[in-house]
Amino acid sequence: MTQPFVYYEQRSPRELVLLPDPQGIGAYSTPAPDQILCRTEVSALSPGTELSAYRGDPPLRPQGQVYPRLMGYCNVATILARGADVPAHLQVGDRVLTHQSHRSGFMVAHGGVLAKLPEGMSAEQASVTYLFHLGYAAFLKSGALQGDRAAILGLGTLGLTTAALFANAGIAMTGFTNQTPEAQVTRAFGLRDVVPKEAGTYADSFDHVVVSTNSWKDWHLALELCRADATITVLSFPGRGQGMPEFNPLDSRYFYDKQLRIQSCGYMPSAAGSSRRDQPRAITHNCAFLLDAINRGHLPASALIESTVPYDALDAIYAGMLAGNRSAQTYVLDWSSAT
Repeated sequence: MTQPFVYYEQRSPRELVLLPDPQGIGAYSTPAPDQILCRTEVSALSPGTELSAYRGDPPLRPQGQVYPRLMGYCNVATILARGADVPAHLQVGDRVLTHQSHRSGFMVAHGGVLAKLPEGMSAEQASVTYLFHLGYAAFLKSGALQGDRAAILGLGTLGLTTAALFANAGIAMTGFTNQTPEAQVTRAFGLRDVVPKEAGTYADSFDHVVVSTNSWKDWHLALELCRADATITVLSFPGRGQGMPEFNPLDSRYFYDKQLRIQSCGYMPSAAGSSRRDQPRAITHNCAFLLDAINRGHLPASALIESTVPYDALDAIYAGMLAGNRSAQTYVLDWSSAT
């Protein structure tokens, strides 16, 4: 019998284990007619989401069972085998982007493929595509137009990818952070200015403010930064893990007097069962577009990656990040030495 693939499972806060696939799926397993069998090349961390789960933050939605849970959703893999009903555009040897977790391999329905990698593309760069997709979703939801002024609150991984998507569209971006990234990083992601988290001379200045942090203090800053008829695009979860704010988050002097629009962000439709005409911004179309942009050098995927590390270093990476050893960038796990 083939050696099963391995995957990460979190059993409780800060308890992470690496386990063999419970179904015994391995490199020589036979896929069902509508499935593909894949071996993972690399998987990228989504730091905000994964650290919240690792730390044990309250879940975003009511649910019966929080643990055990899978970790990660940015996976690049090679197709090892395909079922008889898999479409012809997915062949053995193709490399694909999926929402599979941190694991050495998997079996998945072909509809779970987000996009196929261009030939010769770096797997590491491709693995951060969905992190750019979240920034792209923020850009699309904001309704920003070329020539507008925009601010991003928080310059973590998603703050940087959001800045890059706005900047590529000709929108002047100002980043607000109290942990200034290195100058070459801010330049790579198209930020015109990086300033501390205070309104100061920037009050009432921006057409669009994107919030990529959870703190109520930053939410209040977003209200101050907006000019009349501005849009706040919410890429994070204001108030998560905190108590009630010390101010009214819909204070009329901001929300009403400025006639602000507050737009949720993050969720995008899938392409399953619908044409591009029905869903012109489906995830699969967006990911193919972003993969091509990364491959052509139009998006700074390499600058988003702190380093590529062995797959068995994940627990140490989480612990280090929670201890404060964290930059604005992310890590990529290399699964080449896994069973």
